[in-house]
Amino acid sequence: MQYPIGSYIIAFIFPAFVLLMSLCYLIGRPSPENKLIGFRTVRSMSSPAAWKRAQYLFGRQLLIGAIVAALFGYGFLTVSSVFLKVVLIILQLVAVTFFGMFTEFILRKELRR
Repeated sequence: MQYPIGSYIIAFIFPAFVLLMSLCYLIGRPSPENKLIGFRTVRSMSSPAAWKRAQYLFGRQLLIGAIVAALFGYGFLTVSSVFLKVVLIILQLVAVTFFGMFTEFILRKELRR
């Protein structure tokens, strides 16, 4: 089925942005001096090793969130109801937020602090 280009943009712009951000964390590994990006919590800033681990975990979690958000984006293309389209866009945001917040739980378990 043929969809208008605007539908693809709406469905996949957010997952694409999150995917790029996850690559910044996985490949670029932000430094603590970088004030723009970085997963900053008390646990992540407790030591250089904790900082590196937190950035990797956050990048991985963002990558998972981007994949789930892309699945919701695909769902956006397949439904016709405006209400369901809005729900799927909201679910994209919720998926990325959930997986991003899960980083702190992983750190707590690993660092036991």
